[in-house]
Amino acid sequence: MLKKIFSIFAALTLSAGLRATSIWSGSQDVHWDNTIMLEASKFASAQPGNKITVTLSVNDGTNDAIEFKANGQKLPGTRFSLCQDWWETYDLFMTQDMVDSCKAYGMEICGDNFTVTNIDLSEGKAANMKEGKAIWTGYFWVTSGSTLEVFREALDAVKDWSKYSAMRFYSECPTTDNSIFLLADRSEGGVIAKSEPATDAIAGNPFKRYVGYAELDLTKVNPLTVINNVASDRLMIQMDKQGSNGFNFTDVVLLEGSATALDKVQVTMGVKKVMENGRMVIYHDGIRHNVLGTRL
Repeated sequence: MLKKIFSIFAALTLSAGLRATSIWSGSQDVHWDNTIMLEASKFASAQPGNKITVTLSVNDGTNDAIEFKANGQKLPGTRFSLCQDWWETYDLFMTQDMVDSCKAYGMEICGDNFTVTNIDLSEGKAANMKEGKAIWTGYFWVTSGSTLEVFREALDAVKDWSKYSAMRFYSECPTTDNSIFLLADRSEGGVIAKSEPATDAIAGNPFKRYVGYAELDLTKVNPLTVINNVASDRLMIQMDKQGSNGFNFTDVVLLEGSATALDKVQVTMGVKKVMENGRMVIYHDGIRHNVLGTRL
């Protein structure tokens, strides 16, 4: 009997935690010069993983986008999204940086040619956030040639890259029979890293696939460095299910690690580390140094 009562109480508690709270309601046609402003007080109880659900109708989905901003900047952890005619809702899952921005400045919903009637805040996946610093979290369906484009503000919000040794890309794919490319743009110079059978066989490839995630070695390549080099405004995560079924891509997370002092210099300053005649040397701005940092 006590077990049954406890089960009922637990179910009621879980339901209460998942209940959505409306933080805005009405009817507003959104255009770039007619945006929705949500006060910072609306996010007083927000936490990472909470879901913001925008109930909307799209008047014409042709090349019309929806964007979320705070203090005039794109919210860190948001992605590029073109509106689709069939949308009834749009879900946004919050990272810690997004929560911090909304609590400080509120949120502005921007875009063109859609009508918003309600905005809810709910628990979402707050209880199941991955460990580490979330760059993006949510659910993105992957089939063939699917590309998630995360605005660079999520990477700009990282204050100390030397703390992190890896960037992990989580999915619900139960196999490694898929591919994932990281791009700053679609130019040759915009390629950050690739993970597929052809590249995984290359010794020293910094990007590897595992069951349920792929991992980028940040001591070998920093996405923000490539993004800066080509003056891009986003990190493009291009995925293909290949031999697997379609699956949800769920998280991009930075993991802290024990990178060596030289690795930290390499990440933060863009230094290249190479072997020459059996001797380790590094290049910084074209100048050769030994591993202790002394100019050669």
